[in-house]
Amino acid sequence: MLVSEDGVETFTVGCEVKLDLVIIDQLMPGYLGLEVMEKWNSEGIDMPVIMLSAVDDPRTAIEAIELGARDFIRKPFLINELVAKAKAAVNS
Repeated sequence: MLVSEDGVETFTVGCEVKLDLVIIDQLMPGYLGLEVMEKWNSEGIDMPVIMLSAVDDPRTAIEAIELGARDFIRKPFLINELVAKAKAAVNS
């Protein structure tokens, strides 16, 4: 498991390491989660992503899915929900 401090580090790590699953928050310092996904897409990087967000805006969820996120989870959430969706994302 890798943990990053902000969106810039998240982008960099994703460029350097092929990860089985990325759980990313929309509201991070540096780059937003959507920006990280856009940048990965422009670099041809494809990894399973689950986007988390406290922002209750359907447009954010739609954009995340359009950028390739396997799922979008609004905060607060049950840990069992995240675990189930993570298993599904890795196995799809």
